Amino acid sequence: MSQNAHTISPQQLLAKADLCVSCGMCLPHCPTYQIARSEAESPRGRLSLISALLRSDIKHDAILLEHLDHCLLCRSCESCCPASVPFAEIMDGVREHLKTEKPPNGFFKKILLVVSTRKKLLRSIASLFYYSGLSKLFFYLSSSAGSKLTKALYFLSQLKPAKKRKQLYRANKKSQRAVALFTGCVHESFDSKSVSNAIRVLNYLGVDVHIPENQQCCGAMHLHDGDAEQARFFTGKNTAAFKQLNIEAVVSLASACTVTLNESGLSMNDSTVNYIDIVSYLEKLKWTDIQLKEIKKTILLHYPCSQRNGLKNTEITDQFLGRIPGLIIKKAPVEMKCCGAAGTYSLDYPDWSNQLKKSASNHFSKIDYDEMVTSNIGCALQFRAMFEGNENKAVSHPVDIMALALPID
Repeated sequence: MSQNAHTISPQQLLAKADLCVSCGMCLPHCPTYQIARSEAESPRGRLSLISALLRSDIKHDAILLEHLDHCLLCRSCESCCPASVPFAEIMDGVREHLKTEKPPNGFFKKILLVVSTRKKLLRSIASLFYYSGLSKLFFYLSSSAGSKLTKALYFLSQLKPAKKRKQLYRANKKSQRAVALFTGCVHESFDSKSVSNAIRVLNYLGVDVHIPENQQCCGAMHLHDGDAEQARFFTGKNTAAFKQLNIEAVVSLASACTVTLNESGLSMNDSTVNYIDIVSYLEKLKWTDIQLKEIKKTILLHYPCSQRNGLKNTEITDQFLGRIPGLIIKKAPVEMKCCGAAGTYSLDYPDWSNQLKKSASNHFSKIDYDEMVTSNIGCALQFRAMFEGNENKAVSHPVDIMALALPID
């Protein structure tokens, strides 16, 4: 397949969309349908629009494109679909074909998509904002939620200078394993702590950790924006960066990145690199000789959509954190839908994103806990915005909690 070729043809998309039998089982699970109560904002409604568009029964216009773009790609519909409709694949394919027809992206989203391809530039911007005091100003200006501008300012206020990482961190004891750690495009700038803790936990368990400088973004933001060509470019670059290392896997901290990395490799018929989320990898290691410290804390464990509906491994996180003595684990209610983060969604549709965030907040307010734990950076940023002003509510990654429980080195 050439670099300019579409991932999937209109005929293939139509065949996949026609798998839908319009049973409606997806409706209670779709976050946007729950907000709008409109058929056009449901999975089967979007598939009907796509089928009509591909058959030339209707023409694309701004209203149609908006209905399609409102989709969060949470995949909740896929998890309950009796016909196994590959909804996310269809949506990505349609967005790719409509890329030239869509109105221009917002200014801040354009900048984000560009900066994510230039990691050194992102580090420089983060350092400039942080050390100049602009981050504090942006945070103050972002206090009135609701617009694309305030959302963008909030994200800018959360940028922190990324640490200069070594390319290899040796295990604390004789190493028997080696992995590469996928840090993507923004994780270091938004959550450097979890990267450091991932290295610490892996090293403690006898795993050498490679962090190649030439790794790239996973491509999710570009893929879901219709730019599959750029996403394929990232896949090729990441494959080249990782396959030259003597490792057994590439471990990823963000569940959404893990899903994208795996599916991108499959779509390009390339299985030379094994991608796995970090918790699943750690659970495979030997823990029997490790006496973890007691942590007297109650956490609220959140399962990102990409974990529930993409990786489908929520029980592994339960097992992983369940090893820690004294830790009380409560779980986000099953009634809670997508938190509204969804990559760049909060920049595209801040009103919809805020409604979903408010709904999540209402669910969380009924639970008594000390700390939120989630395995996706986008969700973490959404929750941090929710908890601003409440110094007692931290948002952490599962490896942050495990790092606290490790015996002193």
